[in-house]
Amino acid sequence: MAGDLRIGKLRDRIDVARPNRTEDASTGEILIAWETVARGLPAEIKTSQAEREAGSKQTQTTRHAITVRYRSDLAGETDRRLIVDGIACEITASIDPDRRRRWLQITAIATQ
Repeated sequence: MAGDLRIGKLRDRIDVARPNRTEDASTGEILIAWETVARGLPAEIKTSQAEREAGSKQTQTTRHAITVRYRSDLAGETDRRLIVDGIACEITASIDPDRRRRWLQITAIATQ
């Protein structure tokens, strides 16, 4: 699949953010602020599932299958976030499907 991907299919744009951890001087609590490290990264996004979860709050979980050109800072990473259409998505998997460093296939989940 990813081996057959043509660069012209990367019509969507995403942002990449990484956590910036700091310690609160008064409480010692670790605070996380997200720092954008790449903007407007070309990608192919396929929304694979949206569901509602029952419970005390209604939430919608959207799963995305995202293909981007290979980036060493995203390969194997699950500590970063992708911003898709202005919504932060947690990376659950990031793989190089043919191990040739051409593409990355990323699975990301957005919960609203």
